[in-house]
Amino acid sequence: MTHGHLDETLTGKEPGLARQDPDVRARRIAEIKRRIKDGTYRPPLLAVADELLNGGHLSFDHED
Repeated sequence: MTHGHLDETLTGKEPGLARQDPDVRARRIAEIKRRIKDGTYRPPLLAVADELLNGGHLSFDHED
């Protein structure tokens, strides 16, 4: 899975737009940073979980 679903959730626009338009990306990052700083940012948990599980970011192939 690409970052499309998470991009769409973060930008509210078509997938990948944040990567295609540097101005859109910069504005969105500034907005997210402001919301994190003032404590109002609530990440899209389903999109984050989906990206972690299906984006190859986690590995369950190890033994403890």
